[in-house]
Amino acid sequence: MKRIMLGALSLGLLAGCSSPHYVVAPGLMTQQEGTVVVQRDNGNYLSGVSFRRLHTPIDETALRSCLVTPAQTGTASARNSVPFTFHDIVISEDLDTNQAQGSVSTELGVLTYRLELQLIQDTNYYYFDQLQLASNGQEQAAVGAWEDADPKTVHDALEQVTDTLQNCFARLAAPAPAQ
Repeated sequence: MKRIMLGALSLGLLAGCSSPHYVVAPGLMTQQEGTVVVQRDNGNYLSGVSFRRLHTPIDETALRSCLVTPAQTGTASARNSVPFTFHDIVISEDLDTNQAQGSVSTELGVLTYRLELQLIQDTNYYYFDQLQLASNGQEQAAVGAWEDADPKTVHDALEQVTDTLQNCFARLAAPAPAQ
């Protein structure tokens, strides 16, 4: 009986030490495309989010225009758009791998990120990492992956940025070579 009580007490203490920050939000890994979660000392966090879209043949001028235009207007043109900007844009000579630092306004605050955009064969691959969120004038912090941190809002905002860029690429797409 003494062992059972000691075991129950130990289990109760361990359960009291667990943090909800280690429990990934329901559906985040299974329903949210390309979500990367890492575990840190104080919980699970969003490390990156990726999206794949159909390849759109564009030239450097179109690529630069799609990345710079939101920075000039401050908002995306898509329905249900979110304000976003890019800066420190690096476009590779062959247009295969391109990077930009960006920020987007969300219901949670301002999310900053690095976008790596790969335009390869049949896919436009968007990878967002270095995710940091600042809300209510607070310092930037990593984006939590637990339910109360609302990582779905961050995922959805990045997907809107992706879709807005993809729509811009489609509008400015280079004509297909004649067969």
